[in-house]
Amino acid sequence: MDWRRSLIALILCTFLSGYHAQEFYDFTEHPANVYIAGSESEVKMSCNAAPMQNRVWTYRWRLNNGYLSNQAIGNAIFVGYDTNALTIRPQTSIHDVTIFGTNNNFTCVATNNHGPITSNIARVLRIGKPYFQGNGLVNIQSTVVAGQPAVIRCRYTAFPEIPISILWYYTNNGILLTTSADGRVAIGIDGSVYIANLLVGDAAPYRCAVRPDEPSNTNVAYYSGNTTLNVTPRSCTGTLCDFGPQFHRTSANVRGRVGLSATLECIGRGRPTPAISWCSYNPNTQLCSNIQASSKYTFNQASTRLTINNLIIQDAGIYRCTARSSRGSVYASNNLQVDPILTWVTRFTSMSASVEDTVTLPCDAYGSPPLTYTWYKQAILLPMTNSRFSMSSTNGNLTIRNLNNDTGIYQCVVQDRYNKIASGGFFEVKVFAARFTAQMPKQQIIQVGPSAQVKCPIDGGPKPTITYFFNGNQINLLGSNKYQSLRTGNLLIKNVIAADGGNYTCRGRNRINPSNQYVSGWATVYVYAATRILTGPTTRDFRIGSTVTIPCNVTADPRIINAVTVRWEKDGQSLQGPKYLIRNSYPDYSLTINNAQIQESGNYTCTMTAVIAQVPGQSIVDSKTGVINFNAIPAAPRLIYAKLVNSSHLFLNWSFTAGNENNSPLTKFVIQFKSNYISTIRTLLELSNTNQRSVIITPSPYMTYFLYVAAENGVGLSQRSNEWEINNPNTAVPSDAPTNLYSVADLSDLTKLTVVWTPLTGEQANAPGLRYILRYRESSTVNVYRPIEVNSANYTITGLTPRVRYDFNLRALNNVGPSETFIDHIGCTCQEIPEGSPFNITVQVTNTYTIISWVQVPLHLQRGPIKTNTVRITRLTPFARDTITMNAGTSITLYGLPINTNLTVAINGINSVGEGPYSLDKSFRTNGFDTAHAPTLANPLDADITNITVRFQWTISGQPFYYQPQYRLANQVWKSGNNLTRQSTSVIFTGLLANTAYQFKVNAIYFGGRNVSSNILAVQTKNATGRQVTPWYQQAWFIIIIVIAGLALVIVIVVILCKGRKRAGKFPGLKGEKNPPIPPPPEVIHEEYDTLKASRPPLPHPQTETIPQGDENLLDNESIDSLEQYADLPGLSKFNEDGSFIGEYGDKDFDKHSQYNRDSVVEPAGSHYGTVRDDASYHTNHNTIDMNNSTTFSTFV
Repeated sequence: MDWRRSLIALILCTFLSGYHAQEFYDFTEHPANVYIAGSESEVKMSCNAAPMQNRVWTYRWRLNNGYLSNQAIGNAIFVGYDTNALTIRPQTSIHDVTIFGTNNNFTCVATNNHGPITSNIARVLRIGKPYFQGNGLVNIQSTVVAGQPAVIRCRYTAFPEIPISILWYYTNNGILLTTSADGRVAIGIDGSVYIANLLVGDAAPYRCAVRPDEPSNTNVAYYSGNTTLNVTPRSCTGTLCDFGPQFHRTSANVRGRVGLSATLECIGRGRPTPAISWCSYNPNTQLCSNIQASSKYTFNQASTRLTINNLIIQDAGIYRCTARSSRGSVYASNNLQVDPILTWVTRFTSMSASVEDTVTLPCDAYGSPPLTYTWYKQAILLPMTNSRFSMSSTNGNLTIRNLNNDTGIYQCVVQDRYNKIASGGFFEVKVFAARFTAQMPKQQIIQVGPSAQVKCPIDGGPKPTITYFFNGNQINLLGSNKYQSLRTGNLLIKNVIAADGGNYTCRGRNRINPSNQYVSGWATVYVYAATRILTGPTTRDFRIGSTVTIPCNVTADPRIINAVTVRWEKDGQSLQGPKYLIRNSYPDYSLTINNAQIQESGNYTCTMTAVIAQVPGQSIVDSKTGVINFNAIPAAPRLIYAKLVNSSHLFLNWSFTAGNENNSPLTKFVIQFKSNYISTIRTLLELSNTNQRSVIITPSPYMTYFLYVAAENGVGLSQRSNEWEINNPNTAVPSDAPTNLYSVADLSDLTKLTVVWTPLTGEQANAPGLRYILRYRESSTVNVYRPIEVNSANYTITGLTPRVRYDFNLRALNNVGPSETFIDHIGCTCQEIPEGSPFNITVQVTNTYTIISWVQVPLHLQRGPIKTNTVRITRLTPFARDTITMNAGTSITLYGLPINTNLTVAINGINSVGEGPYSLDKSFRTNGFDTAHAPTLANPLDADITNITVRFQWTISGQPFYYQPQYRLANQVWKSGNNLTRQSTSVIFTGLLANTAYQFKVNAIYFGGRNVSSNILAVQTKNATGRQVTPWYQQAWFIIIIVIAGLALVIVIVVILCKGRKRAGKFPGLKGEKNPPIPPPPEVIHEEYDTLKASRPPLPHPQTETIPQGDENLLDNESIDSLEQYADLPGLSKFNEDGSFIGEYGDKDFDKHSQYNRDSVVEPAGSHYGTVRDDASYHTNHNTIDMNNSTTFSTFV
């Protein structure tokens, strides 16, 4: 936006009459605050305005809004009040002067013949203020048990305008309290004393003192009352009194400015005293890089304070401090915000405008928000209550309407939280009669196109009223879409055509002109077709040795094509010589430079001239200029000298010859190295000071360096310098701790736990014999750690208690000794959900799909192998959220996201225990291309159709979130089956009715449940084939049993009857009668079955649907058969004679033998509707689509 604002200011200065840029009005020296402590006899302030050509500055000093003079104010007299150096002297004591303090503002006013400007405010501040009052003077007593933490606060009154230091003293002997080397006693930035764990010897009376830092020569200090600390002995002994590390105080959020320093603070507490270490945390990689002391980073008070020097924007971020002891570790995050230096974007300079005009005075700066803008006129605050004045809501641009008596010097002052800058200039309101500011050309040429101007340079103050005539007729400007009067006086003609050629007259006057007197002029205007350069040279960089063609393509009116000539210049000189080849054929007049070198760099101008024969002396001229640079990477520096000064200093010196920048300014020097351990050449230091030729490096012990220097410019990095080998034979304990410590449980044996870490490199060993001390104990106990010495980067511990958490502590060890830094971890002889999330998420939106990529959860945070990832897509307005669960991977391609929509994506990892946390949301925006596609359902082959099944396949461009297959009988409601995964390409519909017409389709479901349906296919199932399956009571084996049983019954009856006859023979009966014959057994009749077979229509296949508890709303009522559906079938009885339902509909035995038996269809496992998850489930809003890479089928009715 900076260049746009500058362009606007340029346009204002170019096209608004009378605008002109001059010099800046500003101070090179502003008066500064003065601090007095008691020994001063006078106070001095000074100021200086920026020198200006032909301008002489005079000075006056003001106190608040009144100018100083030789008259005393109170006890103060003023010397040099009319110079740039003011001296304030007391008539008695300097401390009796009543004009000091924050309510008395001194300013320096500098004046030249255009007017005055004012400096920044300065004050005289006495440091003898009551820093301690109220409870700061009260004697306080506090009793604390030994071993516990304590805080002693300094209750002073702060005066922000006076910088101070806080000191602490033992009251009894007046000895200055110093912080301990191990950090047990520390003084916070807030001035309080923090004790990590009390000793009995800490019992004493304390008091704090405020010592002003200004003036620098003062030794004055102001003391508080006493705080008496009583320490009682502890009742516990040894390690039973220990407690884990915590934080007394952390910085949390700190702001700093580029070029300054920022201090972060973490003060720990615990017993034993925790050690503090610092690292720079990267939320993308979830790794924390250890910070070592250097010129960039300094530590104070046993590393409780970290100071980052010479801040740059890239220093902003998260800095973690870790408090470690044998009882464990804790960390805290401190956020550092780095603000930019307050600088100008567009500053106000001298300018002018005509009376009664509206003008905008620019004032725009960049700094630490919020910025405050203030305007001064003639060194007096400009009142914004005047309705003619208004200031922009986004910057300090000042608009003045209806200019009148507004001439004067204006100043814009901008202030942020760190600094204040000002810029001023002379603004002149001009009053003059309408006049021609230049001669009006009598013959003018304009070109066909969107617009053109007829020159009529009339100006005046106030703005003149101008009337225009075309071929003698007055042009009506009011409401015209064709003509417009410009502030310059010119007439703007829009949509220029050939008919706009002719005679134009303009005349104008304002109220300054005598009555009825006008200034006027005329011109004959000729219209030609567009004659100009279409494409010409632009600012470009090319590499040395290139052959470069610079374009110059023109177009011209057909009447003057033969009159077109083109001339090429470099830096104002015509091009000559064999290196340059100019094509001279309309419309291409391009320039080719062969084997270009640095000396060919410069400003290249293509100028087209077309002589107009119709208008003698007139021609059309157009030109385009581009800055063409031929450059290369710099030449390599040369290493001159390198020496190991001592164990901690390595001196390096190099040279670089001026001119070897190769036409691109140097941006930095890069110190590179490799070692006897790692052969890869890496960057050791980057030096932005391109005048620097030497540096002192802190070398690592027990390592051989191979050093190089390279130079970098805007093209790139040079070749490396010559190599210099330096061996550092010194040794030391390891300075770093291993990283990425984690543990993995053996789920087959929970008494084992494998501990893994990233080992130190040879460059970090600092001595021979690098190994590690791994210590562990159960977390729920206070047992002593069990140490193990390990020579590798992992170790499996056996014999542990299952399902128990363990504390781990790991540090490096070499032949010199163990490292002072270590890393902690809490593991478990169990598997846990992931602790971390995927990171480095990137989104690539194309016209056909969206690719989301990430880096998998770091190994040390997985807590078990990642099985799947969940990708969560969210739209905030209106809110919608979908998730896709996929096999563990690092990318996914999505289709059908809503167009032109702001979305976010977050990803988590899932192991066999559960889900880990989601990553931070990554925002992205889709474009205007709709990537949702419909499936194309293919006609099934004859082999894909049976009497009860139909198999379909489809094709699609891309993949939806999932598929939803559907079917229906003609003119009935669509019924849905199982949702299918996004990789599916086929489905089997089973349990269908034989010889029945169905319609089928597949829906592609995208984000937010958007449905894109396939084509609809109509398919007729085949007739039933094979033997009719009959009920068990109608089958032959059952009939045979019945016949045999019937025969046996007949025999029994005959036997009984025979025996009866024998008994009956003993009694008298009718003579000659015989027993009647026994009738044959009745014939088994299948009438009921036959009738059913002939008249009953085929029944739908029974279905069983498993509905999860709470999801009863998922039941499709239209798909559930009931007895009522068959109550009124013509010619069909509802029940058999035995009371059972006809056909045993829904009976498992019938289902077993029925022609609709689903067991007779070979289907993939999990194909029955509603009974198997099918590895796909989808719900809108906070639900999940599960996805794997297998082809799935859905079977449903």
